[in-house]
Amino acid sequence: MESPAAVELRGHEAVRHRISAISPAVHRIANTIWLGFDRSPIGVIKIKWVPDDGASGGGVELTMTGNADIEILQALNRFFVLNDHEGKFILGIAGNPLFRGFPIFFSLAALWFSVDCNARRSRMLLGLLAACLATLLSVWVQHHFTPHVRPVLDPATRIRIFDPKGLLEWYRKGSFPSDTATLYFSLVAIIFLEKRLVGILCFVWAFVTVGVARVALGLHYPSDVLGALVLGPGLVWLFESIPQLRTLSGRALGLFQTRPYIVHALVIVFLAEAYNLLLGLQGILTGLSEIGALLSAALTSRS
Repeated sequence: MESPAAVELRGHEAVRHRISAISPAVHRIANTIWLGFDRSPIGVIKIKWVPDDGASGGGVELTMTGNADIEILQALNRFFVLNDHEGKFILGIAGNPLFRGFPIFFSLAALWFSVDCNARRSRMLLGLLAACLATLLSVWVQHHFTPHVRPVLDPATRIRIFDPKGLLEWYRKGSFPSDTATLYFSLVAIIFLEKRLVGILCFVWAFVTVGVARVALGLHYPSDVLGALVLGPGLVWLFESIPQLRTLSGRALGLFQTRPYIVHALVIVFLAEAYNLLLGLQGILTGLSEIGALLSAALTSRS
C-alpha cells in the first residue's frame, strides 16, 4: 500500500506530465487571450511550465506583455493564415454572407413567423431598429474617428496579407468599431432575448465567423470586435429597457393589425438589407447628405 504522501506525489507528477505535454498548445491559445485595449498595460497572458529546479519547486508561470491588440492580431494571423489554402478557407468563413449569416437570419425569421404573438414581434421590431441604428453609428464613427488604421492598411502590423488586391476596396481607413460585428451581435442579442439557447449558439457562430476570422485576416483589431460587442447588444438592451419605446413599438404594430402582411414584408426587406450589411441604406443616407450639402452651399452663395 502506498502512503497518502506517495499517492499525492504521484498525482502531482501526472499533472505535471500532462501540463508539460500540452504546454505548447496552451501557450499558443493563451497568446490570444486579450485583457485590454491597444497599448493596455494589462496585455496578453502567456503560460509556460517551469520545471522543478529544486529551489522554486516549478509550476505554471504567468507572464504578461503589453500592446495586446497587435499581439492578438498577429497571433491569430500566424495561427490561421499560414498559407494560401488556409487564407482562402478563413476568407470563405469571414467573407461569405450566406455561410456566416444563415444561422442568425434563419433564427430571426423563425422567431418572427413561428408564433403569431404581437408582444414578441413588437420586441423584435424594437430590436431591429436598435440594430440598424447601432450599425449606422459604427459606420459614422469609422468615418469621423480613427483611433487606429485598419490592420491590412498598416504596414507596421507586420501581418500576412492574403488578398493584397482586396486592399483597394477599403475606402475607410478606420476600423473601430467593426460595423459587420456590430450588426451581427445586435441581431444575436435580439435572438437571445427571445430564445436564450438559440441566442448563445448564434453568438458562438458570429464570434467565430465575424470576430475571430476577420481579425485573423487583418480586417479588424480585437478591440474593434469588442467595441462592436458593446455597442450593438448594448443599444438593443437599452431600447428594450425603455418602457415608452416598447409602448410605441406595440402601437405601431397595432396600426397594421388588419394588414399584417405589410409588416411582414417590411421585416423581410430589412433582413435582406441587413444580409447586405445595410449598404443600400448607407448609400441613401450618403446621397441625402450630399444633397443637403449642395442645397446649403447654394443657399449660402445666394445670400
